[in-house]
Amino acid sequence: MKAGCSLALLLCALLAGCSWYDVNVYKHPNPYTEPAVTVVAVAPFLFTEKTVDLQYPFDLNGLETADGRYLKFSVDIAQQFAQELAQFQGFTVIPPADVVTAWKAGIREGEEMNPLAGAEGARALARKLKADAIVVAEVRSYDPYEYPRLELAWQMLYVGERRTGEAEIRRLERMGAGRPFPLGTDLARYPLYAADDVVDCQNDMTRRELKHYASGLTDEATGYASEEEMIRKEPWPRYFRFASWLALQRAFEYEQVREKK
Repeated sequence: MKAGCSLALLLCALLAGCSWYDVNVYKHPNPYTEPAVTVVAVAPFLFTEKTVDLQYPFDLNGLETADGRYLKFSVDIAQQFAQELAQFQGFTVIPPADVVTAWKAGIREGEEMNPLAGAEGARALARKLKADAIVVAEVRSYDPYEYPRLELAWQMLYVGERRTGEAEIRRLERMGAGRPFPLGTDLARYPLYAADDVVDCQNDMTRRELKHYASGLTDEATGYASEEEMIRKEPWPRYFRFASWLALQRAFEYEQVREKK
């Protein structure tokens, strides 16, 4: 497992150097200092979009859990998030394919570490991978048409315990940030961050963020009128990358404010 983890980190370092985007859109330093989070695993993302008549350009896999639930999940979607996270300074990212490999190895060894079934299984798998935290997420809706819309509920789970203030608890409860996993009652095990982000290209604020993100694109002959149009017209994988970047920006900004209080 140790060698596999080292290979994952090497691949992520190489991946981080092969971005479509300029470093100007990745200026946020790693804000997680208390507790310190530098190594982050990204689990496959659950996919609960109800539309069934679309042929998606990414992988969708199925799994029946021990309690009888049938879950759909995607490694490809989670990889877009992992690639965005890897662009920010101060993070080493263990990609979802390696998380799946460790998960399958655990099954063979008789260990229950399903990162899709619950928070404790995800944390256990992250500890096995020597990560400080693990990202779990659920794509709740996805509209890939002219003005894409993506709803992403996600959580960053710390592997240990931490102090959670009352204001933070109220914020999480107010946001309804109990997906993909319930927040539970153990305050020391609350997520580092949790949100249900709707990234709707018809929303003015989203369009402004998209313009900023697109400004970091490296020069290339795209055939579109602008970089923004290219991202909008090529929702896979570019709009997923943008939505991941935006979700991370919001998380980092929240953590910076929280640390100052």
